Amino acid sequence: MELRATDVYVKNRPTALGVGSEELLRICSVPLFVTLCYQFDWHAWRSLWVDTFVKISFWWGVSAVRVSFDSFVFQDTIYRFVTACTALDAFFGSIPLLWKGKVAVHRNLSFLAIYFICLSIANLIRLELGFVLYLRGVSWFVAHEVMAGIFYFVLFLWIVHQRGWDRKPSGSAGQMALIGP
Repeated sequence: MELRATDVYVKNRPTALGVGSEELLRICSVPLFVTLCYQFDWHAWRSLWVDTFVKISFWWGVSAVRVSFDSFVFQDTIYRFVTACTALDAFFGSIPLLWKGKVAVHRNLSFLAIYFICLSIANLIRLELGFVLYLRGVSWFVAHEVMAGIFYFVLFLWIVHQRGWDRKPSGSAGQMALIGP
């Protein structure tokens, strides 16, 4: 195929949904990556999370006791860490959104490693703060579920910013802003 000066090459043409085909592929990949995450038990990772949570909770004056690899007890109630408590599903789901195709693989992997550490720390803070709020009389729904909703919404906004979806179109075809005026 020969291109003439009047031909326009559009790399990431907008779809009927108003997003580029590359973005649509990324968005459609999210459920696949989350499903992949849930194909594993993450036994050791959940165990590490319970250890860490119980140790940090002690600093807050919470005398929780580990009772199994993924559970602890506090005031006669058993709490269990499932995969979602570790935010691994959020991490896996965000990989296709954060991967930069024009960047070297080792740079992408380095970025994802740092992101994973930061996401894990932020999630642990969310869990600890939510548990302390719950022990101070705030309902479980607010202390755990609403806190999770805020956490995931902030994560979503951060990903939108990382992708540049919060910026106005640059004027080139296929560059669509998903958020903003």
